[in-house]
Amino acid sequence: MRLSLRNLGKRYPNGHRAVAGLTLELSRGIVGLLGPNGAGKTTTLGMLATTAQPTEGEILVDGRPLRSVLRDYQRRLGYLPQHFELPALLEVHEVLEFMGGLCGLSCQEARNRTDQLLETVGLARVRHRRVKHLSVGMTRRLGIAQSLVGDPDVLFVDEPTTGLDPEERNRFCSLLARLGREKTVVFSTHIVSDVEAVVSRVVVLDGGVLAYDGAPSGFVSRATGHVYRVLIAPEELEALSRRHHLASVREEDGRLCARIVIAGTPPPEAVPAEPTFEDAYLYHFRVLSGAEPRGLWTAA
Repeated sequence: MRLSLRNLGKRYPNGHRAVAGLTLELSRGIVGLLGPNGAGKTTTLGMLATTAQPTEGEILVDGRPLRSVLRDYQRRLGYLPQHFELPALLEVHEVLEFMGGLCGLSCQEARNRTDQLLETVGLARVRHRRVKHLSVGMTRRLGIAQSLVGDPDVLFVDEPTTGLDPEERNRFCSLLARLGREKTVVFSTHIVSDVEAVVSRVVVLDGGVLAYDGAPSGFVSRATGHVYRVLIAPEELEALSRRHHLASVREEDGRLCARIVIAGTPPPEAVPAEPTFEDAYLYHFRVLSGAEPRGLWTAA
């Protein structure tokens, strides 16, 4: 399935313009939709998943206007919003078998599909556990499984790793990467490391406007020449953090090695460093925007 977004926009009744002039081409593979809270990620996914209607532009499905193929398109998509609820008293396998029935599968087909999906998302060993007893990570994986019951061609996932511990986040990102080999997968996040780990293409939104679309390496290159390492005494850290944006700080032989991202002239003692994806994110959303330094920065 090929999706084309043409000057897509969304303005709410209160006048707030959440997305403006968004033009993208989406096909098989995994795409990370990145940006801070309020960047327009959820609104964009909602328009793609048909839960929100654009007020400007259009979406084409294999070259045809979405409105002309709406029902077929909705049958071919899966969507997992950031906030969702599952029947708390049902067992894990019952949730998927019930969804299979809603998708038109026979009882046996629904059971077979359930077995397959529980293996895919790593929940086979808890198939008889009630939903209310699942961990947050397991609940998210069951949500993904539910969205895959109909074997969709395209999958949209909104902020799937928020609130998960590092191990569960890695497991979830690996699952999305596997799905991206066969489907169009678009997932949104403000957790930079999630995107860098699994995608070959990143779409960055800033204030509802497309800021970057391409390989992660291209986004990283924007911060070249703006990232430095500085060795300081521990008591100098506070003063440094008031002057520059801190990407990271670690101890090194009794001193502190601070990684700073700047737009202007570096301190005399600073040494140039190769930028990372997180450095580039900090450079775009904090340094270029003119935001005041505020201590150690975190993308999460």
